[in-house]
Amino acid sequence: MTAAALKQRLEKKATFEAAVKELKAQIQDPSLPEPAVAELLQLCSRVATLLKTRYANPAFFRAGLDLFKVAIACASATPALRQWLPKLSSYAAEAHAFLSSDTEQPEQSSSRQQTLGELLLGLPPPQESASHLSDAGLVLDAPVPTLQQQQQQQQQQQPEQAAEADQVPTVDELLQRLQQHNAQDHSTDQQSTQQQQGTTQQQQQQQQEAVMLETLAGQLPRAELEALLERLTEDAQQSAPSVRPPASKRTVASLPIITLNSTAALDSVGGPGTACPVCMHDLQLQEQVQQLPCDPKHVFHVECLQPWLQQDNSCPVCRRELPTDDHVYEARKERQAAEDEDRRGAAAALSHNEFMYV
Repeated sequence: MTAAALKQRLEKKATFEAAVKELKAQIQDPSLPEPAVAELLQLCSRVATLLKTRYANPAFFRAGLDLFKVAIACASATPALRQWLPKLSSYAAEAHAFLSSDTEQPEQSSSRQQTLGELLLGLPPPQESASHLSDAGLVLDAPVPTLQQQQQQQQQQQPEQAAEADQVPTVDELLQRLQQHNAQDHSTDQQSTQQQQGTTQQQQQQQQEAVMLETLAGQLPRAELEALLERLTEDAQQSAPSVRPPASKRTVASLPIITLNSTAALDSVGGPGTACPVCMHDLQLQEQVQQLPCDPKHVFHVECLQPWLQQDNSCPVCRRELPTDDHVYEARKERQAAEDEDRRGAAAALSHNEFMYV
């Protein structure tokens, strides 16, 4: 395979890793003349540039690091190619630094303050979100759940939510906990300074919970405390992030497909250099694209946009929503929009001293 063909394969994400392996194999070929090897080493610079600017994937960086090591060995063995050693060494160092930072997992801080729901209801701490790639890139290969599977998941979640609601403590139980914590605090005060320094993390958590319960018991009447517990229970049941339904099939079918068969057509969607926000590849002539009705309009490859809209009804860039076939979701969205409008109207009225009677 020629160097020009390798360069074309490097420019595409789907063939990048295979092209790097092919480039590595050609550099290791002892029958190649020095000018051909120098041309291949020039492609190593392009690989390093693509890794830093477009392909932030650990698998790609590992392939690139293997390539740079082979190139360094080849340049070291050939006197005429030793001028490439500084560049190749810097490329290998950057790839190694990226892989080292990717494998190191930051320690979670143990000093995170607990929320009110965690102290009173024993709720688990919030879980960290998955990789940022799960929002766009990986959804292209994810299977699309059917309506029957979604209904089965909702039926499985309902008993779990009901069980969590049954575990919510009553006011009497909270007051009993308060008395127990006060007794533990009294016994803790009688211990020596050395024992206080050795207090475990569990005892510190109990002290924080006791302070919170004592504050609530002293400031809130029983009725308000019951209402607070109900509100915390509702928040706990609704803590799971809402998932947008797929876009309406009729809306997706109505999106026009634009074929970039001329320079004018390419200029109409942004011109040369415009990239698809999903795959990050530049738009080329003879490709088919679609535009979403955003402001400004965002353009995507057809094969990139269709899988996204099968799982999410929003634009991958600006999150502007398209209509869906889920009537419950549409009704809730309209209700929330009306409530937001009422709140804005009330805030505007108060800011102009309206509806304030003496």
